[in-house]
Amino acid sequence: MLHTKEQNQLAQTCEKHGESVNLMCLSDEEPICGMCKLFGDHKTHPVAKISDAYAERKVNFAKDIQLVLQKSESAAQAVQSLETATTEPSSRNY
Repeated sequence: MLHTKEQNQLAQTCEKHGESVNLMCLSDEEPICGMCKLFGDHKTHPVAKISDAYAERKVNFAKDIQLVLQKSESAAQAVQSLETATTEPSSRNY
């Protein structure tokens, strides 16, 4: 199911050609219409269906968030270990 922003993007009309925007130019990272790909500035650029590009971005975004959460948890554990080490009395004899 598409979110509102994606639905709005899919419903957009190309300003140059008046066509429905349904492709994503992977070189310029912008949504385009079929005419832009066939005859316009993007004819030599790789493209994907806009829905596929959004789906891939969602997957990559979810992976990135998971990595950040893992690093955050690891950092929190390291901080806790340091706090424990600095507050416990040392067993060393001086």
